[in-house]
This record gives sequence, structure tokens and C-alpha cells, in this order.
Amino acid sequence: MSSQAISPKKVIEQLRADKHDVTIIGSVVMIQNVPYLDSKKKINYGHLFDLHLLSNEPLNNRRAHTMHFSGKLPHHLDGSVMHEIFHSNVNIKYAENLYSNIYLSNQPKPNGYSDYYEKIKNYIRMITLPAYELKKDIKKAEGIEVKELEINKVFKYTDTNSTRAGILSISEKYAKLKIGIVGLGGTGSYILDFLAKTPVEEVHLFDFDEFDRHNAFRTPGAANKKDFYRSYSKVEYLSKIYSNMRYNIKCHNEKITLDNISELNNLNFVFICIDGGRVKDDIINYLIETKIEFIDTGIGIKKVEEKLIGTVNVVKSDYQEDSKFYERITSSSEEDLLYDSNIQIAEINALAATLAIIKWKQSIGIYVDYDKGNTITYNIEQGGLINEKY
Repeated sequence: MSSQAISPKKVIEQLRADKHDVTIIGSVVMIQNVPYLDSKKKINYGHLFDLHLLSNEPLNNRRAHTMHFSGKLPHHLDGSVMHEIFHSNVNIKYAENLYSNIYLSNQPKPNGYSDYYEKIKNYIRMITLPAYELKKDIKKAEGIEVKELEINKVFKYTDTNSTRAGILSISEKYAKLKIGIVGLGGTGSYILDFLAKTPVEEVHLFDFDEFDRHNAFRTPGAANKKDFYRSYSKVEYLSKIYSNMRYNIKCHNEKITLDNISELNNLNFVFICIDGGRVKDDIINYLIETKIEFIDTGIGIKKVEEKLIGTVNVVKSDYQEDSKFYERITSSSEEDLLYDSNIQIAEINALAATLAIIKWKQSIGIYVDYDKGNTITYNIEQGGLINEKY
């Protein structure tokens, strides 16, 4: 029998029919108040967590047979530790004040579990059996109220990757962030692709151009040719695509000028993905003045002997070093003319977006940043990355 023989919904129904207190937290199934014995033969109540059932992973996958536990280490009636299920100590956050601290692993050999119901019931049986041997009529503990993390509420379907990786507490750093992208061309659209898959609260898109054929070759995914006849703006087209997976993508189908630049006021961070010039200077001056953090991205391409050379430049604001910022940002030049001629270099756009997202994630504490550099430069012809302070 395969692990798909019983659907996740059916497993949960069966567990509840067995009088287990089952709670769903995002992509995690929690069985509340499982009685067990501690090292002093005292009855405690812990919580079991299954991180795999709702994604319907085959039980023969590497970790699908495991579970997590919140409580002290369960013991046998003779006072010995349940080494047959204990794997290691962990620290995984699921909701407000709700963590697991023990990683459990037990898989019957040679065939493993036939389905998730059997698996979960086996863990419950092993953990609770000594407690029931000690006392037949264990009083049922009162259930706890679980408040989901805000990061679980921005996606239209469950993000199982963060849960299974045990990094919900890291992902919580995205909560409440409102991020803007100015310019939805090649680099800006790839930044949106990466950003949309993070649990930031809002993503604001600023662009006034139409989505045309040449944009399709610079944008992630594959546009339908019918879209070219619908006169979508870039922000409308991209919002339509990424609203399939998340809420709160805000469209600003307009060019930023001094008259409407205040629309950036409520943002925590801005990615600037437009060519150099007066508009870019106005935006940068405004963000520095209002102390809104930002990253400027720039690509300079030249043709030399029927080949392309150039650089990718990513510069993050640093209010300790404002006087040097303008030396590093990309300004209008002849190199922009070649890029504007619609030469297709999607991989360079994606690289600029990747470097910008990495630098942003370092700034909010997702990635470690030992060097604390403000500027990342990639030289195409030499293939080297430089991360430095400006």
C-alpha cells in the first residue's frame, strides 16, 4: 500500500475520530497534548508535529517517516530514554510561542509504514504507552490556542519548504516588510520573481510601459502570445502572473516624478531597476532624504569584435557613506543604448537580480554578511565578483 492510499484529509479525519486533538498550522499537522513519561516517571503532555503529511510526500522519501516533538524527552516505564525514536535536538518555530525541540525518527523495517495514519498512530502509541501503563485513566489536557505566524498568510497555497527546512524563525524576518520595485524590465522582473516567493507583506510595482514582445524574452517564465494583444502594462501583466501564488501585489502603473514620489513613503525597501538620468537621481535623492533603504542595479554592455563585454553593478544605500554613493551608481551612457536596442541577455538580468536579492537578504539578517560590502560588481569578460565598501 502506498503512502498516497489515504489522503491527508482522510488521515486527519481518522485521527480526530480517534479523539486526538489535531491542529493545522500552515503546512504542519500538530497532535496536541500527547501524554508521556519524563525521567522522573511523571506524566507530562507534549505536542507531536508532522511536517510531511499535507504535502503528501511518499513515505519512502528520506525524511517523511520522521516527526518532531515539543516537550521533554519521552522515557520508558523503567526510566530509560526512548532511544528507539530519539534522533536529535532541534529548535523549530511554528507559531507564536510554539516550538519543537526534539527530532524523532522511527521506521519499521524492512517495508516502513503503509500510510501516514499508521505512521502517526505508531509514534503516538510508542510515546504514550508508558504513561498509560503507569496510569490507565489519564486526564485529557486542555488544548492550547494556536496563533499562526503572519508569514503563513501571504501565500495562496502552503509553502512547505520553510517548514520542512526548519527555518520558519528565519523567514519571520520578512514579516511586515513592504518592498518596492521601480522598473519592471529585465532585472526588475527577475527581482519580482525572487521577491514574490518570500513572505514579505506587500510588493509594490512601479512602471508605466506596456508589456511587449521584447519584454517576454527578458522576463521569467513564458508569456502567451495572446497577451501581446491585450495591451497589458508591465505591472498589470506581472501582477496577474504572481498573484496566482501570493496576495498583496500592488500595481502603480505610472512613471515616478516629483509629483508622485511620495508614494514610496510607506515602503521599507526599494529596488531601483531603471536607467540612469534625472528620474533616477530624483528617486535616489528622495530615498536618501527620507532614509528609506534601497538597492540600485545597473548593467553596462558593449559590443567588441562581435562579442559582448560589460559589467553588472549592484549598490546598496549606506547612510554613513552617502557622499560616495553617486560614484558607484550606474548612469546613462552609450552602453545603455546597446541594452535598449533590445539585445536579449536574460541571464545577465537574472544575475543582477540575484545579486541584488542576496545583498538585500543580507541586510535584513537572512544571510550572513562578514564583509559588510555595499557594492557588488560582476565583470562579464573576466567572470569575477567583487564585494566591497564604496
